[in-house]
Amino acid sequence: MEKKKLLLICVFCFLIVCNIYLVARIFIISKELKVANESIYTQESDQKILFFAKLFVNKVLREDDEIDFEDRLKLENAVRDINDQEIFNKWQSFIGSKNSQEAQQIVADLFSILFDKIYK
Repeated sequence: MEKKKLLLICVFCFLIVCNIYLVARIFIISKELKVANESIYTQESDQKILFFAKLFVNKVLREDDEIDFEDRLKLENAVRDINDQEIFNKWQSFIGSKNSQEAQQIVADLFSILFDKIYK
């Protein structure tokens, strides 16, 4: 009877140690997953910013004529897809600019914000 009790106590202690190990591993893995998810989110955000910047350069800065509706829609969707209020506000300022001098200043500010977001 004593041997059975000792064996049960050993098995019980072994199971407790295994549970503690597994809980610790789950905690470590969940932290690693959180870091990985944040990294993925940052990369996706940076890609969206770069896509918008490239689209802006190709459709606005390199074009001499007026921007057509389809291109405006693409730009608007790209800036909304970034989901950043500061960038969106600067974009709205650009859309509402009254002259080319003001628009040039806003574009410089917009690209400054875009690059700051990427290189933070």
